[in-house]
Amino acid sequence: MSNDEKLSHLKFKGEMWTVCNGLCECELVVLDRSWLMEGRPQSCDGRALTFWTLSSPESSIPMRYYCPPTFIFTANSTYQRHHDALLRFLSSSSNASVSGFATAMEGRSPDLVHGLVLHRSDVPGDNRMACISHAAFWIVQFCPKGKSAMVWYDYCHMRYSNVNFFGMVNSDVYFTMANSDDTLDVNVFTSLLGGLLDSLSSNATSDPSGLLFATEEMRFNDRQKIYGLVQCTRHISASACMNFLSTAMSRIPSCCDRKVGGRVVMASCKVRYEMYHFFYGLVGPHPSPDAVGASPPASPPASIVLPPSNAVHSWYP
Repeated sequence: MSNDEKLSHLKFKGEMWTVCNGLCECELVVLDRSWLMEGRPQSCDGRALTFWTLSSPESSIPMRYYCPPTFIFTANSTYQRHHDALLRFLSSSSNASVSGFATAMEGRSPDLVHGLVLHRSDVPGDNRMACISHAAFWIVQFCPKGKSAMVWYDYCHMRYSNVNFFGMVNSDVYFTMANSDDTLDVNVFTSLLGGLLDSLSSNATSDPSGLLFATEEMRFNDRQKIYGLVQCTRHISASACMNFLSTAMSRIPSCCDRKVGGRVVMASCKVRYEMYHFFYGLVGPHPSPDAVGASPPASPPASIVLPPSNAVHSWYP
């Protein structure tokens, strides 16, 4: 398809683009022309459209997505009907917005679709719903005929597959991101970070709430703290979560050595640390009494570098 043909499916309004996906849902997005050429806009069949007005592209565009090219469904097939129904359910699930997690299945074999949504446990409900709505929209943009797909945001994660992945342990799908700034005291920072991450992993997997989530802060010096967050999807056990987090943490030296911030995000868990407050309050079995609350996270420094949104490692459904 030529660039002109791609653009025929879009309406340009100054810096705002109206993009429609295969479910005939449309979204106003602030994007530049070069980025949009890399997307996969599709024409709409005239059904009722849903519009979201976005405050910024960062709130809508996922950090990463992945869809294996070998798992493709046929347009207008039974699988697509089940796939579309699953996405509509997951994106509107009140259970997911309240509890922060939901799984669902749609259809029957061989057209059975398994799906999952996970929200960050510290994020308020309104932000959860907005995040998963964006995820349901963009996962179809990037993987318009994919039987298996994942999309990651800072606040939420969506995944579906024709293979039952519930309870499965897989550490091969992951991506990393690093702050561009280096720490000036490598030995002290590395030692404190190791203790912080170990504590987070222990708290997340021992918390009786079963959230498999924890946040924590640790004093670095008289003026600075290190902030950390870990989370696992709740379809795996606490012991599997501990193993996932251990694997994720083992990848930090190769991606984020000497860096004051970084993250490793896998199919079923994520680890992040920064020298600024990036989460809402503290969540875990033993938070500091004076630190608990829903105060919004600070804005990241301008030096944060976000790599291209389709960079992930190997895939297994």
